[in-house]
Amino acid sequence: MADLGATGAGRTRCRPVFAAAAAQAASGLGGVLILALAVTAIRVLVPQISTAGDGANDVKTPIASAPIAPPSGGNAPAAPPPITSAPRPIAPAPIAPAPITSAVKRLPWAAAATLPSAGPDATSADVFATVKVGTCLAVTPNLRSIIIVPCSGPHSAEVTLVRGLTDLFATTPTIEQIRALDDQLCPSAAQAWTGGTDSRYTSGYSWQYENTGPGNLVRSFACTVMLGGRNPFTGTLRHAGA
Repeated sequence: MADLGATGAGRTRCRPVFAAAAAQAASGLGGVLILALAVTAIRVLVPQISTAGDGANDVKTPIASAPIAPPSGGNAPAAPPPITSAPRPIAPAPIAPAPITSAVKRLPWAAAATLPSAGPDATSADVFATVKVGTCLAVTPNLRSIIIVPCSGPHSAEVTLVRGLTDLFATTPTIEQIRALDDQLCPSAAQAWTGGTDSRYTSGYSWQYENTGPGNLVRSFACTVMLGGRNPFTGTLRHAGA
């Protein structure tokens, strides 16, 4: 009923499996429908067997069918994403913290046990007239006098500023005026001398307002820096707070 093409020496034909049904379908509309169904059935069965030659000894071999392609369009199953393995970053080895070192600052001064008891008396106007920035002073043990001493030995104060008083006061200033001058000049002079605001260091002052003779006026004000409590020390407080 259907010629599938030539194979070998003979022809390949489909067996008339539904021949009787086809003959019966020749009459009437119902026969047309049955014939159509028979043809459809034959077409369905055709891809499944292939007959080589004629007769009862024909060998039936399955025909390999092509792989079924996936349906086209939006309903096609999405291909699975490729499996990738991202390389893991290698964590850097921990770095050992650097040892904490704190250099101990070496002070330019050292505490002293005692103070000298002898030296030029700075309470005298003539001696006080020689005082200048950098002069070292010491309070005598009886606390009644201030003497000038070598800076290489024990002392209790260092002069940081000297200011004349003649142009400031026409007559001997009051203690209130001197204290006001101290507040104005001496803390900043001590800070500049030590290079900082370390609480171990404090400022002080000393002054003279005298006539030592005709035409010779000793009217001077001196700022000083010292250790708290006027404790004695050797060395210098210069740059000690920097």
